[in-house]
Amino acid sequence: MKSKVTILTGAGFTLPPDFGGPSTAHLTKKLRELDIPKFSIDGKTPGEYFYRKLCHHYTRRTKNDCDLSIVNFETLIHLLEELYSHLTSYNKPEIAKKTPSILKNLSKSKGVKPSFLILKDVISKDLKALISATKIESLNQIVRTIYSYFIDAIIAELKTFNSDSKNIGMRKFETEFLKRHLPESKFTRRFYTLNYDTWLNKYLDFYDGFDENGNFESEKVMKQYDMDSHYNLHGSILWKNDLNANQMRKQKTPVNYLSYTQSSLYGMNREPLIATPIITGYHKLERMKFNPYLQFYYSLQNDILNSDLLVLVGYSFSDTHINNMISLFKGKCIIVGYIRPWLDAEDKERKATPAGQPIDYENVLFDRWDDDVIATLQSIEPIDGGFIEPREKEIQNGWINSKDGQTRYWWKGIGSDFYNNWTSIVS
Repeated sequence: MKSKVTILTGAGFTLPPDFGGPSTAHLTKKLRELDIPKFSIDGKTPGEYFYRKLCHHYTRRTKNDCDLSIVNFETLIHLLEELYSHLTSYNKPEIAKKTPSILKNLSKSKGVKPSFLILKDVISKDLKALISATKIESLNQIVRTIYSYFIDAIIAELKTFNSDSKNIGMRKFETEFLKRHLPESKFTRRFYTLNYDTWLNKYLDFYDGFDENGNFESEKVMKQYDMDSHYNLHGSILWKNDLNANQMRKQKTPVNYLSYTQSSLYGMNREPLIATPIITGYHKLERMKFNPYLQFYYSLQNDILNSDLLVLVGYSFSDTHINNMISLFKGKCIIVGYIRPWLDAEDKERKATPAGQPIDYENVLFDRWDDDVIATLQSIEPIDGGFIEPREKEIQNGWINSKDGQTRYWWKGIGSDFYNNWTSIVS
């Protein structure tokens, strides 16, 4: 009988040089620099304009960039979603001339929605200047157009990597990890990704939830848990959806969002949602009730409850709904991440060591364990099963153990070191 392994990948999966995937910083930079003809706002690109407004609101500084944990491409997308929702609601004739009193009483808050409400009047005033330039009469449609350009920019960035059939990182992941350590003859491989690419489906012909004609197969996803699969939890650049019909189809090539026959529907809180092929921003839970997202989440929950091994690669643990599912898992868990200062310290000592000689880890000055790393690991195994700050002797192995021994954190990232040490890591 085959063992079942569930593997969840996040943005960090494709960051190593061999993969060359886009980082959060890269996508944020692209949106900030995106030039949309006739859509200059206050002398800036739309992305730079919204970015600066949010940075100033959070930090009260006008020149410095924000930390990516505060403002990134998802924050910008979400701000536009909130703008669209609010402007669509308040464009109704009976209340078009009223100003929401909530704006007068709102205190400064770190949340994106309160931030938007505080900024709404200023932003709306600046957006009105685009009406004559763009010939678009309503502010909500101006916002929707900018949003469409942003989604297309993200898709365009991912399209390049998605079509790279000779990607070194993915090829090594296939040959040096999957075929070598998790072969089809011994394991059922259940992949879930928070990314928008379809690399594994392309290379390994894993089932992705759609038939050969691009139709979503809901019943098969929900009932068959014994086959190799690769499901996109947050959508794919190959999908095209219609919220009104609550259905999704897979295309042969990435879909240009600006070519959509665009539609909207109201979410659970009665706010308008824009139909998109990928879930970004912070409306993920609102969109989960639509196909195929809901079925994929149910499938993930089933696999987590029934797997022999759980492997998390490049996941930042920033999605609470995903973390709640992971917390249900009671077996052996391998987390693959990387701690850059430690990698740099190890690399510096390696360069100073004569060829053929082992590194003397007594000379490697590892920085204090980052608070964010501790918070991440504590969220997986809180209280009794948590992690403590490791000693240098433990760090040099490349992994850190939880106190109960059930979870192991490989801090050197995905790559040859991980593949070559897998037997020791998982033992």
